[in-house]
Amino acid sequence: MLSTWFLASSKANPVISAWRTATIDYWQGRTERHTYFWCHLLFAACYETDPQVRGIWDNTVKISAAHPFHFGPNAKALHDPISDSFLKALRDPPVPVFKLTHKMTPWPDQNSMMQHLLNYARQATTSYATF
Repeated sequence: MLSTWFLASSKANPVISAWRTATIDYWQGRTERHTYFWCHLLFAACYETDPQVRGIWDNTVKISAAHPFHFGPNAKALHDPISDSFLKALRDPPVPVFKLTHKMTPWPDQNSMMQHLLNYARQATTSYATF
C-alpha cells in the first residue's frame, strides 16, 4: 500500500495518528519485530479497520516508489558512468525525491552515476539555500 522510506503529512494527521497508536500497541511487550514489513502490515490494518484512515488514504495523491532514481544498496547503476538518458532525466526529474544509499562497497568513483546524483543534490541544496 505504501513505501516507508519517505513519508510526509500535516500535523496531527488522522492517518499518521492511527498508525502511531498501532505502532505503540505493537511494541508493547515486544523487543523484536515479527517480520521485516511489520509497519506496512500495521498501516494496512489501520486502513482496513478505520473508515477515516481509509477515506483519507483513498483520496491521497500517490507517487510511485518505482522510478528511474530508486536504487538499492550496491546497485550496479550507481557505480557505472552516468548514461545520457539519466543526464536527460536530471534536467527535469520525474519524481521529487531520489532514493539513494550510503551502503556501498566500494564507494563509486568520480565518474559514477552516484557522484553525479550527489553533485546534483549539492547544487539543488545550494540554490534552495539562497531563498
